[in-house]
Order: sequence, then C-alpha cells, then structure tokens
Amino acid sequence: MFQICRKKTSLRSLQTFSCNLTLRGHQGPVMSVAFNADATVLATASYDRTAKLWRVEDGVCLQTIAGHRILAQHNI
Repeated sequence: MFQICRKKTSLRSLQTFSCNLTLRGHQGPVMSVAFNADATVLATASYDRTAKLWRVEDGVCLQTIAGHRILAQHNI
C-alpha cells in the first residue's frame, strides 16, 4: 500500500499500516505511482514535470526523467 502526501510518497505495510519507506525528491505534488511487475521498482510522476524510478528495497532514486511540457488531462 502507498500513501501520497504532497511532495513525498510513503510505502506502508498492509498488515500493520506502519510506514516502511518514505520517498522524497519531487519538488511538486505526486500525482501518479506504479510498480513494475515484480514490485522491485516504483515509478512516481509529479506536477513538477518529472517522473522518478525508485528501488523499493531501500528507496534509492534510480533515475529522474524530466522535460514533459504538458500535463495529461482527463475529461470525464
């Protein structure tokens, strides 16, 4: 389970709901998260116009991808 709070993302235990890992590094609110197939890497996307890849085991930022100009908008 994960929790998004402004500029950080916290990974929490499903059994205890305790915080296992907090990822900090975005300069704007995090708007999206996704795990890879084996849940070893977490991708986060932020309103700061960056995406980051994080190693779940220890929270190390593996890569920062920057440069998109337009945020996706969904019409409902």
